[in-house]
Amino acid sequence: HRYAQQAAQARAKGMAALSEVINHRGRDTQRKAMKTLLHGALILGISVMGLAEDHLAARYEQIAAQAKGRVGAASVVLEGGEETCIRCDEHFPMQSVYKFPIAMAVLARVDAGELKLDQKVAVSKNEYLADGAVSQLRDRSRDKDQTVELRELLELAVVKSDGTASDVLMRLLNNQAKAISGPYSVGAKEVMRFLASIGIDATSINVQDPEMALQKDWQVQYRNWMSPRGALKLLRAFHEGKGLSKQSHALLRDMLERSIRGEKRLKGLLPKETVMAHKTGTSGSRSGVTAATNDIGIITLPNGKHLAVAVFVSDSKGDQPMREGAIAALARLAWDEEVGKDPRVAFQKMYDEWLSLTKIVLYDGTELPKEKLRY
Repeated sequence: HRYAQQAAQARAKGMAALSEVINHRGRDTQRKAMKTLLHGALILGISVMGLAEDHLAARYEQIAAQAKGRVGAASVVLEGGEETCIRCDEHFPMQSVYKFPIAMAVLARVDAGELKLDQKVAVSKNEYLADGAVSQLRDRSRDKDQTVELRELLELAVVKSDGTASDVLMRLLNNQAKAISGPYSVGAKEVMRFLASIGIDATSINVQDPEMALQKDWQVQYRNWMSPRGALKLLRAFHEGKGLSKQSHALLRDMLERSIRGEKRLKGLLPKETVMAHKTGTSGSRSGVTAATNDIGIITLPNGKHLAVAVFVSDSKGDQPMREGAIAALARLAWDEEVGKDPRVAFQKMYDEWLSLTKIVLYDGTELPKEKLRY
């Protein structure tokens, strides 16, 4: 009700100001009228945005329904914002999103002096993933073993989402580990230990199997899961530099910003110049159902703050444009909600639009060159 009253008042002020602009020739009067018009429009915009904020989760649900699957989404401004999420604590198959915490765990070992970025790592041809999975390592040396620097393995896993590279990274973690026990596969328990060290437990994220295991059994992918709230915890921990040196944090952030996957997901509807560090995850499809289409990341807002967004689309019968479109729309909604909270942004947008006008069209259809309006 309060927002409706503000909107009505703003509309009345705006219409009165427009009348002043059209009907008066006095320079001072028109300047004041134009100021009132812009101010009224700004109040109206803020009123509408304030009303929308109360229903942001409901708007997430409306968009999620278009993906024809189970959707979990979460967002928060990391500098003191309020969290919005749907299906906050449900488990969603990560697919390649899990390469993000794997890379963090490996870099923590580099910081501890147990691994070196320039060390040579032997990769056996038996470790190559089968065709159908993304792997530049496999494609460039199908029938031969090869030796790769650790830095390149990280680059391939994070930037290009190479599944063979991430499995080799998990193997390296195992080589440095003590006894591995329980249901966790090679290196996975070490990733879980790292996550626990930065305050993220197994109720938020579960890493259990390497990608090679996922290729062999459709159901295995559901054992590597993340909740939307767990994704925000991971993004916040990374943003705050937990568990990593400044050098390792900067290296991984650069890789995440250069990720070549998912251009139509979180990035899809954002301004082209937007800086975002993110990691995608994608499964195959079976019987018309795609198990996972995901993207999680940290978006730098125009005001310098950072918006963490995570979207998981699971068990969807929608096609790829539909699934990715839902992710893009959710990210844009979160972006607009936060950017719109800054009155300077809204005012600048309206002012820029005013400056771009070449003519004014009145209600009766009369066209009036803008230069004839003195303000």
